[in-house]
Amino acid sequence: MIHKKNTTTSTPHQGFTIVLFLVSITLWNCRSTEKNTDHLENLESIVKRTLGAENVIEINGIKTYALCQQKREADHLRRKIRYMVVRIADNAIVHEGIFSMGYVKWLNNESVEVYSGSNAGKEENSTKKIINVNSHLQ
Repeated sequence: MIHKKNTTTSTPHQGFTIVLFLVSITLWNCRSTEKNTDHLENLESIVKRTLGAENVIEINGIKTYALCQQKREADHLRRKIRYMVVRIADNAIVHEGIFSMGYVKWLNNESVEVYSGSNAGKEENSTKKIINVNSHLQ
């Protein structure tokens, strides 16, 4: 009868290496989360400074851009609403605009639709624009 010697025993050094690797990954993930939180805090600061304290922020599906607009009041049909699109990676404003009696919304991850109505309520005096945020980099 032949006995094979087990050659796959682990040493304390290998266990330490695995633990060190896992700790490194955990710390890296925490740093990434802090970075994202910092970007969002900076984004909120830029939006408040540009649009005012009352605003709405909608981030696109792939989290690359934020569509920000002033919060509508009860009299929003008589007001002009300011909006902007901000690239999240560096908090750069890539597009700004104004609409009245309408809306701005995401169409997809790279385009927004802006509709502005008319005071007369006539369809022919209203405008609808599609804006590709990648082509409007400032």
